[in-house]
Amino acid sequence: MPAQKSLLGSHLPHMLANNGERLITMPANWNGLTLRKSTVPSFAEFGPQYTGMPMLTFGLTGHGQCHIRSNGRTKVITNHPPCFNVHSSTYERDSGYRKGVTGSALALTLPSSVIQRYFPDSACGFDLETRHGCTDNQLRQMVFSLADEFQSGFKNGLMYAEGLSLTILGWLQEHYSIKSAQPGTCKTFPPKTQAKLIEYIDSFLSSNLTIEMMANQFDFSPSHFCALFNASFGTSPHRYVMKKRIEKGAHLLRSEPRLSITEIALMTGFSSQAHFTQTFKNMMKQTPSRWKAG
Repeated sequence: MPAQKSLLGSHLPHMLANNGERLITMPANWNGLTLRKSTVPSFAEFGPQYTGMPMLTFGLTGHGQCHIRSNGRTKVITNHPPCFNVHSSTYERDSGYRKGVTGSALALTLPSSVIQRYFPDSACGFDLETRHGCTDNQLRQMVFSLADEFQSGFKNGLMYAEGLSLTILGWLQEHYSIKSAQPGTCKTFPPKTQAKLIEYIDSFLSSNLTIEMMANQFDFSPSHFCALFNASFGTSPHRYVMKKRIEKGAHLLRSEPRLSITEIALMTGFSSQAHFTQTFKNMMKQTPSRWKAG
């Protein structure tokens, strides 16, 4: 009987935090790309493996060589940071082993449900081309930023992580897909839609707005919505919403002096006073306290 196939990388143990929990966990309401940090031992053997979905693996620390047996042939792949590997949804290998220096790795997976949600027009034909030993500092930084968001409990908000997912997907579609989408002319929202969108954002500034929520409200896919939004407003949805929240916060700081900074932070859609204060300083070049004092 042939050996049962396992998911690529499933033989590697999850990296754990000091409290014994997984270092990266996705909340129940997360609908974006998925990440996993794993410990890579100095020697590891594996049987038949497959991906089932597009996948990228990034070396974080350590280095070594993977001897992979597939279709009667053995291929040797040298893995060392900052290189990474890209695998298509149909990638399979029969067996292999890894030998080198103990380290860690980060795996990014693109479930079909995520591609369908963000790129419904090209979801059926979307796949990545299998490549090994890739270098792409911009993509690596985006993926690491997303991992940092997960580990910090979405310190910059759900919309920021969602925007990162969309940007990563767009980058992969443009540079690593088997069939890249043909570029088209990017239009803008009609004036009436722009006005309704501004009104909608103003009405829900204090709530946990997401790109998907706004796109669904106006019957667009998230990717199409972001393209039209950038063309219409000259900035991303996340930056626009942050700017509106800080403008509202700045107004409340002076018009409602009895309100604490924490209360104003929550009223303007920030998860904490710290997030509000940091964003306020970045945009207004001074702290909320100094602004409040005039």
